[in-house]
Amino acid sequence: SLAAMTQGLALLGDDFVGLERAGDAGFAGHSLFSSVCLARDMLARWPAIRPEAIADGLAGEEKPIVFAAELHPERLCATVPIRALALLRIRQPRAGIQPAGRGEALRALAASTLHTVVPRPGRSALETMGGLAERVPAFWLSLGPDLADVAPSIAAILARVGPGDG
Repeated sequence: SLAAMTQGLALLGDDFVGLERAGDAGFAGHSLFSSVCLARDMLARWPAIRPEAIADGLAGEEKPIVFAAELHPERLCATVPIRALALLRIRQPRAGIQPAGRGEALRALAASTLHTVVPRPGRSALETMGGLAERVPAFWLSLGPDLADVAPSIAAILARVGPGDG
């Protein structure tokens, strides 16, 4: 998320964003915390941002917080229409995208949400994610060691789904 934002793309947040069914038109994503949490070894890749990171002080937690609104307020969005899902595959040899199936998208969304968020989301959250996976095209986004590949890879996904409102 931070790589995409520093390369000129808009940001809602990193792994915690709100999801809303937007009538028959689709889905909307909402910024909740306007922040990005980074492992210390990843933060070292951005020396200019390192002074902006705040240690969260949680025992055993090694992810300082970077408040995106303080870095690039012009790139922070409150709400956007969701046009595509990017399912991450990190630590790959190189960057690339490929279509993902609806079942793959739902599994990825559910695994990263139902098992990590406290309090645990209920049945309606799973139904909303299922609707999202059914209506919105999904892509595997492989990310390699070169962070400069992030924004072009996301742009390639958006080019495949065509123009939208956001």
